[in-house]
Amino acid sequence: MSDKPIPVRLSKNLHNIVNDYAEFLGITKSEALRQLIREGLVQKAHVGLLKRLQEKFSKRNPIIQMNGCDKCGSHNKTKIYHVDGNVRNFASENLAILCNDCVKKLLKFIQTYSPKEEFITWFYLSE
Repeated sequence: MSDKPIPVRLSKNLHNIVNDYAEFLGITKSEALRQLIREGLVQKAHVGLLKRLQEKFSKRNPIIQMNGCDKCGSHNKTKIYHVDGNVRNFASENLAILCNDCVKKLLKFIQTYSPKEEFITWFYLSE
């Protein structure tokens, strides 16, 4: 892909929002627009990945069986991890089976507490 800039047409309302956002952060309008687009695309990607994750986990039996780590396949010391961070939510699409090594990697990956988005990003996009 080329990093060549492309022109973008915005409605007056959206243009005003971008201006206000740029002014608030003390950055140029171009930087603000790039940031908003990038963050919007990341949010959309998280929604798509969440749907894939829910489909994958919802195909399980209602009773979760510890058949190995969902991430790496290891059978060593697996645990149930609640994707949304709510330990009372036992919906099958909210439960991931992770080995101790993957739990450690996940906890290292999650620097800030936004459990669902961070888990999805780690599960699908990290090694």
